[in-house]
Amino acid sequence: MYTENSKIMVTGGVPKQGITEADAMSNWLISQGIDKDRIILENKLTDTVENALFTTAILEKEGIKDVTLVTSASHMRRALTVFKEASDFYDKMNGKNTNRNFTNVVYLDYPTIEEAHKVTKDEMLVIYRDLFRVSGIWQYPGLQR
Repeated sequence: MYTENSKIMVTGGVPKQGITEADAMSNWLISQGIDKDRIILENKLTDTVENALFTTAILEKEGIKDVTLVTSASHMRRALTVFKEASDFYDKMNGKNTNRNFTNVVYLDYPTIEEAHKVTKDEMLVIYRDLFRVSGIWQYPGLQR
């Protein structure tokens, strides 16, 4: 449940012009009057799978159970799928049941909502690939980190 004191986690570790996405978002939030103490920064990750895994560990450490993902419509299906799987996988590994609640807010980067609802074969392949990866099955060459 959202409150004025809800934590805001910003993520993204690939620097652009010397600043990571997480750092840029944190700076913007602070410039908009958000208290720095509410912001949790994760700027080491490099892709959606690492985002889900690294973020899940932070959510557990902070005791956060209600999560709202904010991303583009073209990325949300994969993000929600991978984050839910990472949370469930983390629970199974640690004998817990955190029952995390994931909601979302999207930026519509498709021409229409109808287009956003279409799932292509390529998108499904990427979702399944990332599900394997987040579950610890490094199925694809060159993806070991």
